Amino acid sequence: MPPAKKRPRSYDSAKTRAAVLAQFGHVREAVTALTPEQLAGPTRLGEWTVRDLAAHLTMVLSS
Repeated sequence: MPPAKKRPRSYDSAKTRAAVLAQFGHVREAVTALTPEQLAGPTRLGEWTVRDLAAHLTMVLSS
């Protein structure tokens, strides 16, 4: 059987942006529900806390 021909991919940038923003909205909801103790908790990113990670994501989105 011959290999399948690959079709060029096309993306709708508006749909992609909407999907990414929706995902960040879910993250925002989750973070706002955390207690101070949970925000001070560790992540798998070395010394970073949950608060540090949330702040990093916020900075990335605002740039």
